[in-house]
Amino acid sequence: MGWRDSILKEFINDVSRLTLVADPDALLTEEVLIAGLHKKGFEIIEYEDAISFRYAYETKYRSLWDEGINTDLVVVLRTEEADLDNLPYDLYERGRKLSFSIKKLFPDLSYPVIEELDKKYLEKLYESQKSVSSQRKGDNATKDFILENVFAIKPDLIKSIPQLLNLLLRIHYSDEILPETLTLRIINIMKRSGEFKEWPLKELFLEKNAFFNFLQERWPLFLDSFSSFEDDSRWNISSKNAAYNLKYPGPEHLPFDDDGVRIYIDNLFVEGILQPVQCQNCERLKGTWVRYGIRDNTQEEFIDRITERMNRLESSIPKSDSNHSEWLSFSVDYADLKSRIYSKDISGFEASLSIRDKFFELSIIINRQFSEWLINRYSGLNNLPPIPPVILNQIPRFLQRKFEKDPSTKIALIVIDGLSLNQWITIKKELEYQNSEIKFDEKSIFAWIPTLTSVSRQTIFSGKIPLYFADNINKTSGEPKSWQNYWQDAGIKTHQISYKKNLQDEDIPEYLKTEFNPQSTTVYGFVINKIDDIMHGMQLGEEGMHNQIEQWMKKGYFNELISNLLENGFNIWITSDHGNIESKGIGSPSERSLSDIKGERVRVFSDPILRNEIAKKYDSLIEWDPAGLPERYFPLFAPDNLSFENQDKKSISHGGISIDEVIVPFISITRGDNH
Repeated sequence: MGWRDSILKEFINDVSRLTLVADPDALLTEEVLIAGLHKKGFEIIEYEDAISFRYAYETKYRSLWDEGINTDLVVVLRTEEADLDNLPYDLYERGRKLSFSIKKLFPDLSYPVIEELDKKYLEKLYESQKSVSSQRKGDNATKDFILENVFAIKPDLIKSIPQLLNLLLRIHYSDEILPETLTLRIINIMKRSGEFKEWPLKELFLEKNAFFNFLQERWPLFLDSFSSFEDDSRWNISSKNAAYNLKYPGPEHLPFDDDGVRIYIDNLFVEGILQPVQCQNCERLKGTWVRYGIRDNTQEEFIDRITERMNRLESSIPKSDSNHSEWLSFSVDYADLKSRIYSKDISGFEASLSIRDKFFELSIIINRQFSEWLINRYSGLNNLPPIPPVILNQIPRFLQRKFEKDPSTKIALIVIDGLSLNQWITIKKELEYQNSEIKFDEKSIFAWIPTLTSVSRQTIFSGKIPLYFADNINKTSGEPKSWQNYWQDAGIKTHQISYKKNLQDEDIPEYLKTEFNPQSTTVYGFVINKIDDIMHGMQLGEEGMHNQIEQWMKKGYFNELISNLLENGFNIWITSDHGNIESKGIGSPSERSLSDIKGERVRVFSDPILRNEIAKKYDSLIEWDPAGLPERYFPLFAPDNLSFENQDKKSISHGGISIDEVIVPFISITRGDNH
């Protein structure tokens, strides 16, 4: 029996329609466990804000019970068992009480260490502890136990450069979620041996981008030093010293050809994590294993690289029961490939159209799988912990934690309305060119469904799910007040909170001169509408979007805003309320006037029966269960790349549930250092 089973067995149907759970370690936020509870018919609601909870409880559950309709409701408190006594009397009296914690699951291991471990690793840890004697372990012993039994890492055995590189590649390429406390344990043990004194170990272990940049700047040295023996069957690295102006300390030459390192190299170049370079004797090397790391800018090279990436992307599509983090990770690879395919840099290639056609077909396969996953798992995302944030309404809570750790923190949240993850890559390239000191920490996050501005963007500035702003769900005029209310409740004074909407290009310099007040403002919220404006006027498809975004970025206005915020000590986060997709019209339903919301990719009805009748008239329309949405709010989505527009009309649109619309960027921007 696994740890999830030990919890699930406590939830028995028809024993009590209300179950109260003390869950101080947020165990009931684990995705597989949430899915298991839903499968058993239990609905989960968190008791955090008493007013919001009471609204949801009375409108969605008490009213059903009063009508004689039975539902099994689980009310979760992220506090200790004793705090159940502080619940309102009507809940406490009628509810069955349960309590779960990491301390109960792992009594012999150090709680502070396990507390930082991602819950997807708890199953392996739970099984591992069964095979060892019952003996209390301290912090370091627990760390070593987890490293060995969960991650298969024994730091004291890492004695060579190939072993170190293999470990770093395994961690960063596979997106292992290694807590900082475990990473620092690895570093401390390795430092004892003195083998890696010149290496920036902390930076390479803790910062994924830094590690790949470290490899990137040393790859040209390897190619220039690459030479063959007479039989051409072995390779070595010469000791010549070239001036390559390396930014990162450490050895100049790395053993990329070691078996434990080389196994990753093709993938890193094919997937665009490392960039190919030109080199001496490139023609001679193209027939060797290093060929993917050599650039020749020919059509043949382009076709080979893109085709290989599409094949690998197709083979790595997550399943309908995958963890949410697998889709977030996959979305980054998908977005990077899409940005390259629709870049103007390849428009002149004769094969570009056929490549785009193939990618279009692949995107349909991906979005069908993604839609199935959303139907099965999306409703559980809001129950996940907000550190790091998984869905947009968790962003304010995530930022608030920054203040709780350091009250001197200054925060700027920039919401670029309508920005897709693949279009962020175009923005990033231009920002890097304009400001070489900028440093990015790139993640992705789920938008709220339906991916309409009035729904998804309001969740960002209010920190609430749509159920709690039902009266304003069709408009955004309440955002400034919602943003202010959230931060006032967090203890920030009114004059320290700022919200600025519709900041256009030419307005930015004037705004920075006249309104920008970094001395007295602690929290900024910005809305940039440029991408959404480009999208609604776009007639040249995906390629046109990337081209127009690049032209916008070249004007430098956005970089001016970023630079001013950084110069004034702000920590910057950039996100989007939804992405966009190129779609083709299937016609507008004749009952259009009966729908409350008439988006290009979604119709919203107040009557599920009417929605069902319209769905029958079209193939494959998706009826969405309104989890987290207000009562009488029933979305109907166009599938694949289709839209509710005139027959065969092509446009860039949003509102649907494609991966391009639902998974959006969540980027931290800081000043880089000079290493």
